[in-house]
Amino acid sequence: MTIGKRTQSTGEPIGQIPWASSSIGNEPHVTIEALQMGLTVDLIATKRSNFETCAQDEMLSAVVERNRHNRFDFLPVVEAAMGRIVGLIEIAPLMEGGIADRVSAMMRPLSEENLLGADASILTFIRDADRQKCRLVVSGHEISGLVCLSDLQRLPTNRTY
Repeated sequence: MTIGKRTQSTGEPIGQIPWASSSIGNEPHVTIEALQMGLTVDLIATKRSNFETCAQDEMLSAVVERNRHNRFDFLPVVEAAMGRIVGLIEIAPLMEGGIADRVSAMMRPLSEENLLGADASILTFIRDADRQKCRLVVSGHEISGLVCLSDLQRLPTNRTY
């Protein structure tokens, strides 16, 4: 525990006071763990109802043009017939155009690597973000959202109190 000394206006010591430790209790690691568990990726994720998607058989050039207005870094890829999410595509590096392939040629297929539980802490997402910049968020038995590095900017504005 860090201790500081308060002084009177004359410079005489008043006594010692703990700095911040009283606000986090006697076990700061417990408080930090509780804070991490309370800050879940679900707080910053884009909800599925707000997804912009692309179809796996769609031409990348059409997806890039459609994304010029929104400027999303990643898009969920859906199966055209059923609308099921089948993967993710990182669209940001393709925004310069000139790609003649279909989305299916560049997408990352749906796998455990690009899934994250809605109750996972934001810190869990950050720890793996150098390898997985974007994850589909799973709640229950369905994909409920999408979280990317840029979503971390939302944290200060999405207050839960």
